[in-house]
Amino acid sequence: MNRTVFFIDGFNLYHSLLDPHSGRSQYKWLNLRKLAEQYLLSKDILTDILYFSALPTWNAEKRNNHEAYLHALESENIQIILGKFKKVTRNCLLTCNLGRNNSFETFEEKETDVNIAIHLLEYGLTDRFDKAIIVSGDSDLIPPIKRVKELSPHKIIGCVIPKQGHDLGNHCDQRVRLKESILKNSLFPREIKFKGKTIVCPKHDWLPQ
Repeated sequence: MNRTVFFIDGFNLYHSLLDPHSGRSQYKWLNLRKLAEQYLLSKDILTDILYFSALPTWNAEKRNNHEAYLHALESENIQIILGKFKKVTRNCLLTCNLGRNNSFETFEEKETDVNIAIHLLEYGLTDRFDKAIIVSGDSDLIPPIKRVKELSPHKIIGCVIPKQGHDLGNHCDQRVRLKESILKNSLFPREIKFKGKTIVCPKHDWLPQ
């Protein structure tokens, strides 16, 4: 049997769902345990699910929405590893602010790919999986995947690619695209009872109407 661990890149997955024309923007209230279970093969045993993300500290509404989602994931015993956002200054390709400034401030997510890499290597070196499945299309994860394969050639590395990720897929033993049918079958109910509390989906458009 293959002890199987999922490493889920929260932002890569979320951004693959944002486009309203993709038909996937209504699947944001995702039960990642249900999603993972649909990718298990007959010899796979799901042992851990790790979800990597960061809280948008500059926007109270977005932070509260994200925290509600994290509580929903906790109800499914999903391990959450948080990075952070950092304020950065960007230069405009065109003149910003009606010609008064050629730069703007924004927030950039940090640490997610590093956190995934650290945990993938740690789990591999301590023999906590036979198979790792990475839900991401981020090519920055290629070096840790290659290193795990070098140190433990018998271990299986697979990936579920939410949108773009051809390069990442080329370095995995198994690769599949994230299908809408999987998303449709992986949703939380609008209300979740957990530890005596009710977790409510924070936005109507996170679920199909």
